[in-house]
Amino acid sequence: MEISAIEKLCITQECTNLINLYSALNDAGEYDRLVGLFTEDGTFARPSRPDDILTGRETILQAFQARPPRKTVHVVSNIMVTIESGIAAKARSIITLYSAAPESQIAASPIMVGHFTDEIVKQGGTWLFASRRGMIDFQYGG
Repeated sequence: MEISAIEKLCITQECTNLINLYSALNDAGEYDRLVGLFTEDGTFARPSRPDDILTGRETILQAFQARPPRKTVHVVSNIMVTIESGIAAKARSIITLYSAAPESQIAASPIMVGHFTDEIVKQGGTWLFASRRGMIDFQYGG
């Protein structure tokens, strides 16, 4: 079945919103909500550990909760969505990470620039990450 231009725009926007919401919840430390953006059996790999693939919401939640406290801002750009069907898409986005101590507003520079590759599926009317894998492209060396 062919997907209309309007449906393609809607899918692209839903996937873009999902990617942006992930970063907002990550920066806010709202990990309980963040893991709800994944399917029950979704997989995740941090850019800093791309080969350490975590499976399932509970495992992903535990990994986020185990991180030391810090203040972060994830700047997301260059989001590209490829629609595979009315219920499946792939996406790639660039991420620039700024980080500081929990009570500080001082970040020396971006810590890293990387990217995520995502497999996104529609389940129960909601678009969710089936897979989210990060990779670091550049790290600050100064």
